[in-house]
Amino acid sequence: MFRWSEGFEGILVAALFSRVYATVSGSIAPGSAAGHRSTNPGTSDDFHMTTVDLLDGAADEKTWIINFAFRTNEASGFNTTQNEIPFIGIRSSAGEQLRLEFIAANDTRPGGTYYKLRVMRGATELATTVQQWAAHQNDIEWVDFEFKTTVRTGINGSFSLKYTTRETISTTATWSAANTGINTANQGADGADRMEFSWDTGTDNAEVSFDNIVIMDSTGTVNNDFVGVTSTEALDVTGNGDTLQWDLDGGAASLEDAWNESPTIQTTLEDDKRVSTDVVGDIELATMSDPISARNTTIVGIQTRLYGRMEASGTRDVQFFYRKTTGTPAQIGTKIVTFPDSSMRGFADTLEEDPNTGAPWVIADIDGVQMGVRLDA
Repeated sequence: MFRWSEGFEGILVAALFSRVYATVSGSIAPGSAAGHRSTNPGTSDDFHMTTVDLLDGAADEKTWIINFAFRTNEASGFNTTQNEIPFIGIRSSAGEQLRLEFIAANDTRPGGTYYKLRVMRGATELATTVQQWAAHQNDIEWVDFEFKTTVRTGINGSFSLKYTTRETISTTATWSAANTGINTANQGADGADRMEFSWDTGTDNAEVSFDNIVIMDSTGTVNNDFVGVTSTEALDVTGNGDTLQWDLDGGAASLEDAWNESPTIQTTLEDDKRVSTDVVGDIELATMSDPISARNTTIVGIQTRLYGRMEASGTRDVQFFYRKTTGTPAQIGTKIVTFPDSSMRGFADTLEEDPNTGAPWVIADIDGVQMGVRLDA
């Protein structure tokens, strides 16, 4: 089941990340996307973020699939004496279960700089990839990875990896040691519910880029195993939807002006521009830009992000709301979230099916969807 995505096109302001992720530190900026299909890969040498509970409080899931693109941005690659190592951590509420690291692999390739991947359970190295990947020999040294792991104790855990480069498509990596029948749960209990990403390269000061992050688990009937290379694309608010019942506030000239906080539209946060209401049942819908790159491909799902706060004491429940404008128009609410105080915070609604049809998303319905909110209580 599709659980989370991050493409960095629509959000590259650390303050916005901190509202929708559990922890955020460091800084991030758009990097060069030359040779890749995205526009703004997240690039840094010190950025760090951990997702919220991806299961919204449900029991931990054992098997996870993480798709992402990765690149080192310095011609020298990594130092063999790395004091900080970029990584992806698979975590439960108790702490880190398993870690996928990006480490120097320059020793066996004279005249070139390479990296490989290493899987760690706490301080124990489980295996490294036999394969190595070039460290930014030119602008097109992106690699698309698909990492799958079953987080279990004893001899019940496993992990595997596929990679796609210019030369090879969805190739299965091999490992220096066993990747099945092993303990992959460092906390002593099965399962995970959140992911951690670190760009930190320490005193190397070598920037790296992550992009097109898609996180899935093994539940459901689709998106529950390797799905091939994935990409993400941000959609911006373009205008008023069919229902406008919230008030424009803070100098917002339009709904588009109030809601487009992303750096694709404005270069600074404008929290003062907003819409507000205190009338339960009020709906506010916006039209959205159509996808540009994701036109002739399977759609894994969409993620809608909502930012807000209370303007007075008390709490309010807000529901994500969608209107279908293709075929028979219908509108429906989905996830309900609570704004508890006057601090700005964010929430995400991740949907692998169109809530108006109960079927996987198709491009016509993405083109026609209106997105917004309803004051629930």
